[in-house]
Amino acid sequence: MAGKTSKQTESEETVRYSKEQLVDAKRYREKKDLINALLEPGEAYTMAEADELLEKFMKGKVSIC
Repeated sequence: MAGKTSKQTESEETVRYSKEQLVDAKRYREKKDLINALLEPGEAYTMAEADELLEKFMKGKVSIC
């Protein structure tokens, strides 16, 4: 079984997707609403950037009024 080389991994991470593509992606099926709310229309994101935004939001603190 061949492993991924750093060159393959690097090129996969530089692929950018539109907000609409990420909303429709199977990977984010359970978080479709969050992706839709967090990402800006017309912008392109890598999967790593989208994951980071989701993680940052999920770890955010809840403020009580």
